[in-house]
Amino acid sequence: KDALERIFSAFPKSAVIEAREILKKFFSSPIFKKLQRARRVLREVDFTMNGRRGLIHGKLDALFEDEKGEWHILDYKTAVRDEASSQKSAYDLQIGIYALAASKVLGIPVRSGIVYYLKNGKEAVTSFPGGEEAAPHFDAIEKQVCDLQQEILDFFNERLSYA
Repeated sequence: KDALERIFSAFPKSAVIEAREILKKFFSSPIFKKLQRARRVLREVDFTMNGRRGLIHGKLDALFEDEKGEWHILDYKTAVRDEASSQKSAYDLQIGIYALAASKVLGIPVRSGIVYYLKNGKEAVTSFPGGEEAAPHFDAIEKQVCDLQQEILDFFNERLSYA
């Protein structure tokens, strides 16, 4: 409570009240319990990955190894959402890219990605295959990213040709 008061002393009282509620909900959530039992928790893991059509930079909010030895990505969002809206907003693609980066750049086989919505305490979980099924799955994510990069390049090239 004291730490929260110090950190948020410059914020309006309503923001402090909201932060307290968010933290209280998070500390009683299943994902927080998983983090407490985790063998290892890595926070704010930066990565740069060389995509076929450009570099991809990102930061994983958390990457943790559970008590069984399986790795998971945790991404916090301040939005109020659920699993269906997570897919609609492309957070599932973001988690896929994070898992691809963890696999390719860090050599860590990720089994799931979790988007945790801080304001309503909901989770959206994306599972990733292990073993022989992992490579084709991540190849498909990499192709999706490549196609998206190409769309962006085409968009800007088209705009530049009109200038």
